Amino acid sequence: MRARRRSTVLAGLALLGALAVPGPRAEAQLGPGLLPVPSPLPPGAPGTVIDSEAFAVDGYPFAVEAHQLLYRSTDRFGATIAVSGILVAPTGVPAPPGGRPVVAWNHGTSGITDGCAPSLGGAGLTYAGSWDEVLASGAIVVATDYPGMGTPGVHPYLDGISEGRAVLDAIRAAGAFGGTGPAAVTGFSQGGHATLFAGAEWADYAPDIDLRAVAPIAAPTHTSLAYNARDALPNASGYAGIILTGIVAARPDLDRTELLTPSGEAAFDQLAAIDASDPMACEFSAFDLDTDIRTDPLELPAWRDALVENEPGSRPVPVPVLMVAARDDTTVPPFMTESICIGLTALDTDLRVWMYDSGGHSSSPGESADDRNTWILDRLAGEPPTREVAWTGDVPEVIDACTPTEPPVVDPDPDPDVDPDDPVPATPARPIRTTARFTG
Repeated sequence: MRARRRSTVLAGLALLGALAVPGPRAEAQLGPGLLPVPSPLPPGAPGTVIDSEAFAVDGYPFAVEAHQLLYRSTDRFGATIAVSGILVAPTGVPAPPGGRPVVAWNHGTSGITDGCAPSLGGAGLTYAGSWDEVLASGAIVVATDYPGMGTPGVHPYLDGISEGRAVLDAIRAAGAFGGTGPAAVTGFSQGGHATLFAGAEWADYAPDIDLRAVAPIAAPTHTSLAYNARDALPNASGYAGIILTGIVAARPDLDRTELLTPSGEAAFDQLAAIDASDPMACEFSAFDLDTDIRTDPLELPAWRDALVENEPGSRPVPVPVLMVAARDDTTVPPFMTESICIGLTALDTDLRVWMYDSGGHSSSPGESADDRNTWILDRLAGEPPTREVAWTGDVPEVIDACTPTEPPVVDPDPDPDVDPDDPVPATPARPIRTTARFTG
């Protein structure tokens, strides 16, 4: 590895990573720049650091080192790819025995091409509240850009397998900087989605990592419905384009002519060319939904299955999970959190949900930051998972488990004195909360 010093300031950089309604184009951020990807890639196992570049960080009460990273990972088909990201290590804090723990932070939607990569400006750790407590514990914080953002190819947006593997390999890459202790994963919105898939991929893909917990914030699901709901839901239209661009990028094994019109194929190829030749361009979608998409992808079995596969909650996460959400979130509404919770509850996941009454989508990372970091650090310290902490901020409702509402029971032997044409009283609603399956 080579380390070349540059001067930039992490504090005060624009907040990238919010899952906001995508616009047609965003200005790329100036900063350390992207590391060139060698071709062919040098040999090494997943998580091997290909290159790194140090840059200066201000604003912490102790010395830290920050590095842009380029490391090896694996796509959903098992092919070796390069992924970029950043890492911050608290060199002014002694390393705990056994090596520094690692906390992986996963950013929210920032675009789909190289110029959208949060690490371009060193901003990959923003929009998460303060990292002071985590770094002061001696832990390293690492943030992946995900595949195709900062590296060749179109970013396979919301492709859970490739996202999850990139997160786990970022944790492995932190080992080159002393991050050899236990690990935890947290992330916001798209990053919450990546967090859940990192937990689901971990046991098979990276059992060498001592993963202690995952903490997704405002994780989306039901994204397969975005195209169909684009006229009914305010944010669906903005996300449908990037979701469909991501699935076309993720699944070259599927027949794209089923989904795309000729203009759609040309638009995707044009986006791929921009991504390869102009790393300063930041785009959110390849497609005009009215002219480039043939039909609702849910009507195409292969594309429907590919989209549904990327919705979290259907795969077990064998480590403690803390889900964070807000009731006023209109981008990832509470029913999405409850849907994931129902799925994970059915899979016997060690789960708790912190549901905040105030604040919306963009406020949930900062509002939960201090208490969420406390919960994560307790897991890294080997403490058993708890449903609460000694709250320092707003106190959320804690949901211990979720179950689906049961349909009304039909009486097979109806009362002969009851007129079947009379109105039937509504079945009382069932609460989603049940008894906790853990203590603490």
